[in-house]
Amino acid sequence: ITSLPKPQALIDVARAIGFRHIEILPVFRRNGGMLGAIGMIYRRKHGSPRRAGQLEDFWADVVGLAISEAEGRVEAERTSERTAKTSEAKIQFLARMSHELRTPLQSISGYVDLLRAGSAEPVTPAQDRMLSRIAESERILVHVIDDVITFARLEAGHVSYMIGAVSAY
Repeated sequence: ITSLPKPQALIDVARAIGFRHIEILPVFRRNGGMLGAIGMIYRRKHGSPRRAGQLEDFWADVVGLAISEAEGRVEAERTSERTAKTSEAKIQFLARMSHELRTPLQSISGYVDLLRAGSAEPVTPAQDRMLSRIAESERILVHVIDDVITFARLEAGHVSYMIGAVSAY
């Protein structure tokens, strides 16, 4: 701002090149807030005639609306980008969480299978019931994890469908 010429210097330059009058038109945002101003300079001492003044007012309104609309679009694009980034981060988080949960679940499933396959001694019916409960709980958790990831993908619009024939039986 310090590099701008002093107002009197601008007045002197305008007069030197033949201008005699200046009109300042305020430019407002759509919500009524001040956006800026447009200066109109004239060679005549009395400024613009009435009809030209109406046109200038209209022009200032159009400029204000155009700038407000552009600001609104920029803000909408920023919001859209933030939403997309947030959605992508959520999908990435859920994918990592899924991997971290599935690894120990697969390990549990593997140990259940090893115990059932028999080691030195076969499992008792009570042990087999407990191993069945463990295996069923592991399957339920895997389905819950799959559902969470599917819902996150649905919400983000990243779902792919496999369309094909299926058996009704």
